[in-house]
Amino acid sequence: VISGPSVEKEAHEGKTGKMLNSEFIDGLEVKDAIKKLIEKAEFLGIGKRRINFKLRDAGFSRQRYWGEPFPIVFKDGVPVALNESDLPIELPEVKSYSPSGDGESPLANIKDWVKLEKGILRETNTMPGNAGSSWYFLRFMSPQSKDRFVDEEAERYWQNVDFYVGGAEHATGHLIYARFWQKLLFDLKLVSKDEPFKKMINQGMIQGRSSIAYRIKKTDQFVSLSHKDEFDVMPIHVDVSLVNNDVLDLEAFKKWRPEYKNAEFILEDGQFLCGYEVEKRSKAKFNVVNPDEMIERYGADTFRMYEMFLGPVEQHKPWDTKGIDGVSRFVNKLWRLFFNEEGEFVISEEKANADENKILHKAIKKVNEDIESFSFNTAISAIMVCVNELGKKGTNKSQILDPLVRLVAPFAPFISEELWALLGNKSSVVKTEFPVHEEKHIIESDFEYPISVNGKLRAKLKLPMDYSRDQVEEEVLALDKIKKWIGEGGPKKVIVVPKRIVNIVV
Repeated sequence: VISGPSVEKEAHEGKTGKMLNSEFIDGLEVKDAIKKLIEKAEFLGIGKRRINFKLRDAGFSRQRYWGEPFPIVFKDGVPVALNESDLPIELPEVKSYSPSGDGESPLANIKDWVKLEKGILRETNTMPGNAGSSWYFLRFMSPQSKDRFVDEEAERYWQNVDFYVGGAEHATGHLIYARFWQKLLFDLKLVSKDEPFKKMINQGMIQGRSSIAYRIKKTDQFVSLSHKDEFDVMPIHVDVSLVNNDVLDLEAFKKWRPEYKNAEFILEDGQFLCGYEVEKRSKAKFNVVNPDEMIERYGADTFRMYEMFLGPVEQHKPWDTKGIDGVSRFVNKLWRLFFNEEGEFVISEEKANADENKILHKAIKKVNEDIESFSFNTAISAIMVCVNELGKKGTNKSQILDPLVRLVAPFAPFISEELWALLGNKSSVVKTEFPVHEEKHIIESDFEYPISVNGKLRAKLKLPMDYSRDQVEEEVLALDKIKKWIGEGGPKKVIVVPKRIVNIVV
């Protein structure tokens, strides 16, 4: 019983108020009482919670031209299904898609298509968009099949979609209908799986970084960013092509639009700095970056990698042209591993040493893990670290660079194909096996001990990980740096925590 409303004339159907005379849920708000009842049912083993998805009834016909025609005709006003031999029904060619004017579909205007022999009339409504768009992934398995919407053998082999990528906006539209159709077909025993997709990711949006100039109201004067709080200003979006590292090209700005040809500027340190906003890209905000221009300037590989490097695939990420320079420098570093200072392609067949193998195989392991979790930004970061470390060592050994090219290929396919060919390979790099790390190369054999004297860090010492406490203590006390701090009296106590820390008390 819910306290408050009167039930003398009719039942109370609301779900607000407090429970009354209701044993262990007495005094609780309805929503809390429902939660408590479910918990009790689960505890007693007489029920369990479940999510009830409500797909409301909706009309399946539309009064429009576009859509699948219904395989229905009317004989003396009675609907009759067409034979399969009469399918498919194709939409007629029309000059106008305008409504009929009487609430009927535009198809109702095409009399020679509607009227068949013996006074039989076609159905002129069409099916909604989800009729054709909710099972396309099933048709992909056997697009040439004429006897069935999907070949049975093909469907049993391919089953449901392994991975679906789509915007979050699909969650309340296409994906609901796709699940509805899949479950319906499963109940009819026409497909082998009741879910259409095994895994799904909603990709984030790459946002724009808008440039903002501040105009003093009722004047043609603009103030640089640091001065905007000194005046009554109005923010104005500026075309990002006129801005480089937040510095506005003043002459280009004055030529950009007629109303700014007489603009005056209050500068800071001889420059005009713009503010910025991170927001959705649009022509109205003048923050659209033409990818063709980026590719022309930096190359397709750099553009592709930078998009992946911006952040996790599910999150919205701001595009900042300044950041692409770092990825461009990385691509150049990768290229330089294969060439000497004279620009000659030089590769050594010398065997890789332990450090080089460790650098490479740590990257291979990380990239494989990150690809599985779709963490492309951290995978690229691991490759960057690998290339930087190999560059410092001057590595140009085929044993290292061959798997490195294969590792980079999914992220930067064009430069990878070029380097792969230079390594003497005839086929494409995408036809080779993706590298797999060997654990023996990444097992740590040494540990760098931080050494503290009376709690303060005084030195670091790298020692084999299998050293005993006594061996670690002996090596530490032999260090000149430590001798200086413990003096002639020697240590009062030496605390060694293997593979963690050494602390000396004096």
